[in-house]
Amino acid sequence: MASLVGNAINASCGGLLKTDDNAIIGASEKRVTDGLGNATNMTIGTGGTSFDSGTVDFTGATVSGLPADVNTTYDLASAQNVANVDVTLTGSDATTDTVTLAAGTNITLTDNGSNQITIDAAGGAAGLESGTGVESMQSAASLTTVAANASGVCSIALGYDADSGPAGVSLGACTQSGDGGVTIGFKAGFGSTSTNAASVAVGFNSTQNNTDFVTLVGACTKTTADYGLAVGHAAQSCAIGAINVAANARFSNNGAFGTCSIAMGYNSCVASTAAGAIAIGNGATSASADAIVLGNGASETNSSGSITIGCGATNPGSNQGIAIGSGATLGTLDEAMAIGLNASSTGNAGSLAIGRQSSATGINPTAVGRLSQASNNAAALGHQAIASGNESTALGQSACATASSSVALGDRALANATGAVAIGSQVTAAKACTVTVCELETCVAGGGITLKSADTTEEKMTLTDADVLAIGGDTVPANDTATPTTVNRIWSGTSAQYTALGTYDANTLYYVS
Repeated sequence: MASLVGNAINASCGGLLKTDDNAIIGASEKRVTDGLGNATNMTIGTGGTSFDSGTVDFTGATVSGLPADVNTTYDLASAQNVANVDVTLTGSDATTDTVTLAAGTNITLTDNGSNQITIDAAGGAAGLESGTGVESMQSAASLTTVAANASGVCSIALGYDADSGPAGVSLGACTQSGDGGVTIGFKAGFGSTSTNAASVAVGFNSTQNNTDFVTLVGACTKTTADYGLAVGHAAQSCAIGAINVAANARFSNNGAFGTCSIAMGYNSCVASTAAGAIAIGNGATSASADAIVLGNGASETNSSGSITIGCGATNPGSNQGIAIGSGATLGTLDEAMAIGLNASSTGNAGSLAIGRQSSATGINPTAVGRLSQASNNAAALGHQAIASGNESTALGQSACATASSSVALGDRALANATGAVAIGSQVTAAKACTVTVCELETCVAGGGITLKSADTTEEKMTLTDADVLAIGGDTVPANDTATPTTVNRIWSGTSAQYTALGTYDANTLYYVS
């Protein structure tokens, strides 16, 4: 150890320790540095000494005056207690604590007497074990009274009596899956693992009945043919490619039974006779091939290729018929059409009713307009237009043709005699084979009315430039009375026919040819 004796202060002060401010030590700790100001990891003061970094090594030194250790230490011991193991902790403070390790289901605890405890889990990790199929997995046999059976290659079977074919997955008691199939839920897919290939059944008692490529979702869903789809409680898909969604067939024969048919809605049904048919809606039913039924309670029977749309719309037998609208109704003859609320087209083939509460009955009727009515070979067009006579025509608001071959044209026009024609607003034609108008006007210069006698002779009645009435070129004598005669009717005939009349009407113009 070097001595400072004989050394000049300025040559040896660098090795001396001092406070960092060269002042005396006080209550606040000061950094200790060498004479050149290089800091150490120690601070000192009148109240204590601190080391705020680095390592303080007391190796080989005796440290005295430290407080006694007040921590509690424990000694451990174990003992078997029936199926459990008790672990006893005895403290340095003379306390004793016991912790019991309790054996759970399929767990065995064994104390070997040397403070070692063996834990054994029966049935393998997580209750799984290898199945009988290559690379298969099943729930441990000890977990259920009837063991699961993963017999297929790469299959999974979990649950009481679960059974799975190759690449199949069965989850739940009594589930069964075929090749590549998936079944989930009690008795889902219940059938044979040699069939039900690539099928999916999810839900309590969803059954596939030895079918392939089907999908079932919902409790008690069912399919009896390949490629089917059934979704919803008790939905049924019972024909090849049939689809039944959100139906209920638990207490009836509702569901999709027709080949490639679709039934969607609570209690919807497509019959086995209805291949390719569609029924959508609560209680919608279809019984004929290629028919379409849409709406709550809508139905069709014996009407292939028909369309029935609307709440309560019905078609009891019109092939290729169309009923659209709430309560729309067809008859039993083909190609009828009813469109509108409560529209009814019950006539023979091709009858037509369009409009709210329109009605077409009889042979070849056509009714267009709200509350319009037409019967045999008749046509009614307009609101409340009625053509009830055979071969009659009614056109206009409330126009009415009630007699055979009659025609009513215009607002509230009425033709009630055979062959009568009423033209104009509120005109009534009550004479058979007569055209009735309020007034008649020709719009072409020289135009007139052509008259035909009983012997088919034709003459034209016109007005001359002198404002004189002329028939066939002969002028009609002017009235020689002071009061002009009002002409309500024109008569044409031979001299003999004129004589045979006997009595004559003052308001009728008689033309004798």
